[in-house]
Amino acid sequence: MAPNSPLDAVDGRTLDAVVLGGGISGAATARELAARGYEVLLVEPRDIGWGTSGRSSRLVHGGLRYLASGKVGLVRRALRERLALVRAAPHLVRPCPFVLPLYDDDPLPWRAAAAAGLALYDLLARPRYGWPPPREIRPDQARILIPGLELRGVRRIHLYHDGVTDDRRLTLATALDAAAAGAVLATRCEAGSLEPLRGGIARLSVRDLVTGESTSVETRALINATGPWCDRTRDRLGLEGRPLLRPSRGAHLAVEGRIDAAALLRHPRDGRIVFLVPAACGFLAGTTTGDDGCPPDEVRATEEDQAYLREFLHAALPGGHGRVRAAFAGLRPLAAGRGHPDRLSRDARIVVERSAGVPVIHLVGGKLTLHRDMARRAADRLGRLVPPTGRPRP
Repeated sequence: MAPNSPLDAVDGRTLDAVVLGGGISGAATARELAARGYEVLLVEPRDIGWGTSGRSSRLVHGGLRYLASGKVGLVRRALRERLALVRAAPHLVRPCPFVLPLYDDDPLPWRAAAAAGLALYDLLARPRYGWPPPREIRPDQARILIPGLELRGVRRIHLYHDGVTDDRRLTLATALDAAAAGAVLATRCEAGSLEPLRGGIARLSVRDLVTGESTSVETRALINATGPWCDRTRDRLGLEGRPLLRPSRGAHLAVEGRIDAAALLRHPRDGRIVFLVPAACGFLAGTTTGDDGCPPDEVRATEEDQAYLREFLHAALPGGHGRVRAAFAGLRPLAAGRGHPDRLSRDARIVVERSAGVPVIHLVGGKLTLHRDMARRAADRLGRLVPPTGRPRP
């Protein structure tokens, strides 16, 4: 074993759990388990936040549009987590004004649903603890926040607040918290085969991708937090059955220019909700949706995705906008289901299987906003199967 390998810290140890995946779900689960007294190793073949967790719309929100499909409980939980994250990490998650204009040519059901949805959204977010309530603003105020925003034929303009973040920094901070709680982070390392050893313990092979050397660790459980790689991880572990995921590609454009508020707007072609979101070097326009079965490593914003978002930009900012600096895409690890991807639940599922005599807990679906909630649920499920060997940490 190379002297500087992160696997040195666990060589020869028997662990309570190995978390596969260094996205926001894996990092949060490793942190939660370590805090509860579990001996934890997190294995990530690339860098922390490399996959979907670093390619999101950067929103920490309840999901106003989810109310249209009746996901009231999901929205309520997400709004509570939004407030908790702003309080716990104000340097990473902050309130951001959102502009929601309603136009004369908008369908009447949309205008009515938007107004009623905002009222319910505000009700579900209470108590606010200082969070700004929604209100109406004038067109000149909207133009100050988002210069060039299309306001011809506007009927009303709502302003409400949701959260925004730097998704990769939030994921990295969560992983560092996990390490501070006692978890071992092994990035640039890849998990291999799982073999049974003795009662309730299995041997997992792990290869250091930097040095090329391999080792093995003994563990009492596996947590599959690999996001869009979930079903591929199941296959590698020899687990059979129907796919747990229905991956959906979400693409964004990174655009030059400054906006001081986000916007929730309808796409002129199909009426889908698309966001403008302030970012460090301009703003983001997104996102798209569509089934995508390609390997998660190879996901890209297609020409069709980019054309769709450029059409949206031209409609939303008809006076022109800055240069499109980049296009990127990630795969949402949606729980398998029927219907259009936009209508599939964003709630997480916890699925338990067994391989090599130990429980394998799959984290399926979920939202960036609810990463702590998912981690608590996964830790609760593991606690019923494998108790921690250590004491809870403060």
